[in-house]
Amino acid sequence: MRRLLVILLGVLVVGVLVVGCAQPAPVPAPAPSPVSKEGWPKSMIVGSGPVGGGLNMLAAGICPIWEKALGIPVTVSPGGMVGNIEIFRSKEFDTFFSASAFGKSAYDNTKDFPWKGGPLTDLRIAFNAYENPWFFIALKKSGLTKVSELKDKRIAFSGGAAVWDVHASLTLPGEGIQYSLEDKAKRDVKVTYGTVDEVAQMVSDGLLDAAEGMMEGLVPQPGIMKLMQDKDCVILQWTKDSVMKRQGAAVMPPAIIKKELLSKYVTEDFLTYNGGINNFSVRDSLPEDFVYQLVKIWYENLPKLAEQNPYWKYNIQYPEIITQQVGVPFHPGAIKYWKEKGMWKGG
Repeated sequence: MRRLLVILLGVLVVGVLVVGCAQPAPVPAPAPSPVSKEGWPKSMIVGSGPVGGGLNMLAAGICPIWEKALGIPVTVSPGGMVGNIEIFRSKEFDTFFSASAFGKSAYDNTKDFPWKGGPLTDLRIAFNAYENPWFFIALKKSGLTKVSELKDKRIAFSGGAAVWDVHASLTLPGEGIQYSLEDKAKRDVKVTYGTVDEVAQMVSDGLLDAAEGMMEGLVPQPGIMKLMQDKDCVILQWTKDSVMKRQGAAVMPPAIIKKELLSKYVTEDFLTYNGGINNFSVRDSLPEDFVYQLVKIWYENLPKLAEQNPYWKYNIQYPEIITQQVGVPFHPGAIKYWKEKGMWKGG
C-alpha cells in the first residue's frame, strides 16, 4: 500500500510538472478571406479614440468584423481626434476615426488649428458616422440659462487644452467672454480640463458652474447622461447671431441638435456649434477595391453593430449623413460603393 502511494505521488508530480511547463497554444491568424487580393495591406491599424470614448467604441465594434472578413490582422489603436491625424501624417497607420472639422482643417491647412505640417492632401473619407454638436450644461439651481452668463464662472472641458482652448477662443468671444489662446490672464472664465466623467462629477458636486458636454450620435456622452439622470440640469443657450457667423468655417461651424434628442431640456431644435462629423478616414493610396470592401463590410454589418452599440444607431436613423460632404474628398473605392447603393451625394 505504501509503495503504491509513493508511485501515485510520483505520477502526480510528473503530471504537474508537465502541465506547468506546457506552452499556451498560439493565437491563430485570421483565416484567409475569399475577398483578399494581391497588393492589399497584409494588416491594418485603425486609429480610434480614448478607451471608453465614442470613437474607440466605433472601432472596437467594426475592427473584429473587418479582420474576419478580410482575413488580415486588424488592430485598434486608442488615441484622439487630433492625435490620429498627426499619426496618420507620420504614416504609422493608414486608417482612422476622427472628426470632419479636424480633417478639413488639416486637409486645407487652415489657421483655425495649429497643425505641424502642410496640407494633408492624401486624406480621404470612406464614410461618416455621426455628428458631435456640443453644449454647456449646468445645474438648474445655478440659475444659469445662457452661455453669456458664464463670464467669471468656473467651467470645464472634457479633453485637452490643445483642442478645447482653440474651440473656446472661436466661440466664447461671441458671447462677450474673452478667451485668449496665448495669454491665460486674458480669459474671463476659470478653466479646468478632465475626462467626461470627471467634469460631469465636478458639476454634480458643485465644484464647477458648467461643463462642456457633447452628443455622441443620438445620445450625450455617458458621463453627461449620468449627470442628467442624477441632477436637475439645464443646457445653456448660445446667441444665435454669434453662432451663425461661423457658417462655412472648417472648425466650429453651426450645428443643430434635434429637439427629440434633448426633449427634457429644449422645446425646439437646439442651435449650437459642431465639433465635427465623426468619420472613418483612409489614405488615398489604399487600393480602390480594398476600400470598397471596407465600406461594403461595414454597411452590410451596420444593423448588427447598431444593436450592440447605440452610437451606430445614428446611421440607421439618419442615413443621409453617411455620404454628407465634409470638405475632404471621398476615396474612389468608397464613392464606387455608395453610387452602387444609390447613396452618393457628391459630384
